[in-house]
Amino acid sequence: MKVCKSGAIYKREDGARHHRPDEVRWSEELPGRMPIRVIYFNEGMLTAQKCTWCAHLLDQGWREPRCVDACPTGALTFGEESDLKEQISKAEI
Repeated sequence: MKVCKSGAIYKREDGARHHRPDEVRWSEELPGRMPIRVIYFNEGMLTAQKCTWCAHLLDQGWREPRCVDACPTGALTFGEESDLKEQISKAEI
């Protein structure tokens, strides 16, 4: 699903928002399209970048992104909010 007119920022069926770096116009496309500081401009590469939630791995059947898999304290969780309600209720205490 397009998130901006040009389609440079789009939303996958799983809810992840992604962008096509070659098509993103920094000043016009980004404000209001993504949470603050999610996309940053890499001046060395002259392109917009962001975390991809390891979409390529999730598409291959991984259950979670690498950051969640590698987190030594278990502080990161990945999944549908509806499936995590019990953990969320404990964290909100």
